Amino acid sequence: MLRVRYVAVGLAALVVGVAGWWWLKSTPGLDHESDPRSAALVPLPAFDASVLDPDIAEAIALAREGVVTDPNDGRAWRSLAAVYDANDLADVARQCYENAIRLEPADERSWYDLAVVRADLGDRRGAIFAVQRTIELSPGYPAARWRLGFWLLQRGDLDDAEAAFSSTTRIDAEHAIGLIGLGRVWLQREAYQEAADVLGPVAAAGGRNAHHASQLLARAYRHLGRIEEADAAALRGLGAGLVDNDPWRTELEQYRAGLTTTMREAGQLLRQGRKDKAVALMEQLRRQHPRWVGVLTALGTTYRSAGRHDQSVRVLQEVIAIDSAYYPAHLEIARTYARMSGTVPAADGRRLQDRAMLSLERAVELNPTYAAAHALRGDLFAARQDHVRALASYRDAVRCDSTNPMLVYQVAQTHFQLEQWAEAADALEIVTRRAPSTAQAFYLLGVARLKLGQLPQAETALLRADILAPENPATLAALRQVRSEQGP
Repeated sequence: MLRVRYVAVGLAALVVGVAGWWWLKSTPGLDHESDPRSAALVPLPAFDASVLDPDIAEAIALAREGVVTDPNDGRAWRSLAAVYDANDLADVARQCYENAIRLEPADERSWYDLAVVRADLGDRRGAIFAVQRTIELSPGYPAARWRLGFWLLQRGDLDDAEAAFSSTTRIDAEHAIGLIGLGRVWLQREAYQEAADVLGPVAAAGGRNAHHASQLLARAYRHLGRIEEADAAALRGLGAGLVDNDPWRTELEQYRAGLTTTMREAGQLLRQGRKDKAVALMEQLRRQHPRWVGVLTALGTTYRSAGRHDQSVRVLQEVIAIDSAYYPAHLEIARTYARMSGTVPAADGRRLQDRAMLSLERAVELNPTYAAAHALRGDLFAARQDHVRALASYRDAVRCDSTNPMLVYQVAQTHFQLEQWAEAADALEIVTRRAPSTAQAFYLLGVARLKLGQLPQAETALLRADILAPENPATLAALRQVRSEQGP
């Protein structure tokens, strides 16, 4: 049973398609294990309206009618998948997209949305397979190509990522995201002049991603010794993330229902620093849905983000009084207690940490596979310098969610604290493969290899850390130590 309880083009395209055919056929990831066409239709997922936001439940019920009327209608399965997808029910959306593909295997939109959902669920291999199929069916859609490029880049496949980004720019020579992707490839290859040549025009042209291009350009300039230009570019790019340009995914907005949309708006306000506005929006939702535990839990987390910890605790306690088995509330109240513990004297902080631990025990009792609860328990043990129990908790979190590289990083970091250098290095190798842009992981890997006397491997890791986060004093000091021990 579904137990979601919280709301928590033309000739150019033809040219690109022909030019990229060899690449699509040779790129790793085209494995038939990821092909939904090789399996039979799965039954219509179970549906329990009582555990969902009423507006979402109504939207799902309406979409299900089409599948119930004709279970062999691929378009009906796609519509149902879109409702699940737009309302953050990714695993059920994946099943429905796969059924839509089994019935209409030439529907590029279902393949594309399946790719994005698989990536969201941590299945990068399956995402790559699905997006490559999208490109075969619709070679002129740029977003499919740059998404493929970034997924390949995350996997460390620089040549294939370059091909994907280059094919994006063959569709549109000034495509900002395609050019930014190429810039990232050149940075990973330590080809800083080439990176600057690609990123400079994007940064200068303005547009939604100019600031993000400036961030990357600053890194290239710094390695080229152009320090003043690097500082200016870094200032222009301060705090800027990549802005997607993906019309197909934007169309899903029409399927978002009720509370989900409002809560996303509140989250956006928090990210903009408009905390009072976010709180007011969530309090308005509470007046409309005074006993809806998903709304109340989201209000509690909003209060916490706004620094209003006592109100956060009161609201989350109200949720637990309404439904004591609602495990997300136990995690969120533990997070609030943990946040509060850092704002009071040590003795009071310890008592708040004890309350957080009790709440986490209840969350894990209700849901033993709750990775976030195990991870927070590890954080609390680590704060008490109890690294042995922290390690056990982080390992529990990894067992619950083995696809999350940051959980493996916490395991590695704890081995590091315990001076278990070989175990730390093994875990950090996993992290750097899965999250190859994490400078701190490469730094710690370099130090662990240094402690093990593995100087060439240590130097390689530290050099990568310096590329990702230039001029970091700790990285430079470790590099000097490695080179000192290597001798002339």
